[in-house]
Formats: sequence, C-alpha cells, structure tokens
Amino acid sequence: MAAADIYAMPSRGEPCALVYIESMAMELPVVALNDGGAPEVVQNGTTGLLSDPGDAQALASNLRSLLIEDGLSAAFGRAGREYAKEHHDGPRMGADVLKVYRDLLSTKTSV
Repeated sequence: MAAADIYAMPSRGEPCALVYIESMAMELPVVALNDGGAPEVVQNGTTGLLSDPGDAQALASNLRSLLIEDGLSAAFGRAGREYAKEHHDGPRMGADVLKVYRDLLSTKTSV
C-alpha cells in the first residue's frame, strides 16, 4: 500500500471495510463498489469514488478521474486520512466498545 497512489478494491459484498479504512489512514483515495461494507466508510466524492456493482465503465471512469484530475487524488487522500483519524483511531474505537459494554451491562434482559 505504501507504494500505491490509489487503493482500488472493487469486490462485491466485501463485508469488512477495514482495508478501506487502512488505505484512507495512509492518505490513499479509494475506488470501490457501492456494495457490502464499502459505502459505510467510503464517502463517495469526498474520500473516494464508488460505482455500482457490474458497472465496469463507471469503475474505469472513477480510476481515470483520480489519475488525471489535478489534485483530486490528493484531496480525497487528505479527507480520507481525517475521516480515519476522527472515526477509527484506537482511543475512539476503545471508547465505542466500552460504551457498548456499559450499555449491555446496564440493560436488564431476560433469557
């Protein structure tokens, strides 16, 4: 990833978006499908570009845009890094998990 200019992973039904978050943390713009976990973290037009599954023309166009439009790739990369830092850094993730546990412990459930 360190040698890449763009992170492209157009796989269908990708359940875990962690690799997209990792690439954004490295300031790489993302090209992915509007499917699976990708749209949960990739902000189309801000941190990367999404295309519909099966639309090879749109996928190619998204890749081309990031390669030729001056400054677009860098802008998406910066926005992606900020998103990753704000929403997916260690302390934030730890606090979110702690909140879930506290909520579960404070909720009385019957089995």
